[in-house]
Amino acid sequence: MRDTENKTKENSVRGLELTAEKINSYSAAEGAKALADLKKQSIHAMEENEAFLMKLLQDNKDTEIGKKYDFASIKTIEEYQKRLPVTIYDDYAGYVIRNIHNNEDNLMTAYPIRVYCETSGSLGNPKIVPMTVNSIHVQQKYNSLICDAIKDMALKPGWKKGRVMTLLESKMTEMKKGKEYGSLSAIFMQEAKAVLPLISTTPAEAIFPDGNTDTRYLQARFGLAASDLVQISTTFLSFAAEILRYIENHWQMLVSDIETGTVNSKVRMSEDIREKIQEKITPMPERAAELRAIFEKGFDTPFATKVWPDLQLISGVGTGAFEIYEYKIRERYVDERVQFYFAGLNSTEGLFFRSSCNGR
Repeated sequence: MRDTENKTKENSVRGLELTAEKINSYSAAEGAKALADLKKQSIHAMEENEAFLMKLLQDNKDTEIGKKYDFASIKTIEEYQKRLPVTIYDDYAGYVIRNIHNNEDNLMTAYPIRVYCETSGSLGNPKIVPMTVNSIHVQQKYNSLICDAIKDMALKPGWKKGRVMTLLESKMTEMKKGKEYGSLSAIFMQEAKAVLPLISTTPAEAIFPDGNTDTRYLQARFGLAASDLVQISTTFLSFAAEILRYIENHWQMLVSDIETGTVNSKVRMSEDIREKIQEKITPMPERAAELRAIFEKGFDTPFATKVWPDLQLISGVGTGAFEIYEYKIRERYVDERVQFYFAGLNSTEGLFFRSSCNGR
């Protein structure tokens, strides 16, 4: 069978034979180093933060904003607080416009700008924020890698061999003079694109959609076809509840398509995408029979851990307004074997979270 059925599939990336286990093991190991580094820094948090601030000021003293506030002469936190006023986004909007439209550099930062990211707009209109190579590295180190380290401590060892259902859509747009514009998550997905088939059940056509693709169908169909699923990963827990509800409501169509190796003609997608998807699938009658036997018994008891016996984790923002979705998922779809990892808020503006895996 194709990749949807393989337990441990391999692929050659840059001459290396990779598997899900190798990739996840490497990420968890690097995450353990990052977590140890963070713990070490937290012992002397004030000193670490002051040293970081002074480095930022020194590195950016020759930028336009650095000269405006004379970063070079600031030597203490108190001087910084007195020199720089409290600001809002509009104070920087002009710099951003000049960055993009005039191709001017060294305005707000001396660091190379990798991409321009759009904020979610949850507190108003979305805003464009330049993301430097340095800031992206920080996001990767203290979010993605550390999350894998925490998962490695909390989950059974078998998680490294399985794959994840990725409920995330990424899109990058080319702006003037070759600049890129998109979400922060799109950057991470783009950089991992070569290995995504090894670690994710979700096809690229759903992660990088063209705007006219029914991504829920692809997420559910390829996820159900995979027997090695260990994790469901999403931005907000509401999306995990939605995909499980979608499976409950459309299981007959999904199972039929898995059985025959087809894509239902009523599912929305372009002919080009349909052809690409068709190339990735083959009939899977045995898997379809397993799924049909489970779903025909009804939904009085949780079905997710029957469909995916190795499912261990659902991760995403699940606190505050999204807390209710953990209860909904627990009540209807999973049993006590599945843990929840509330990954906090990983946003363009910064990282805001307290890592927790069922209270851990």
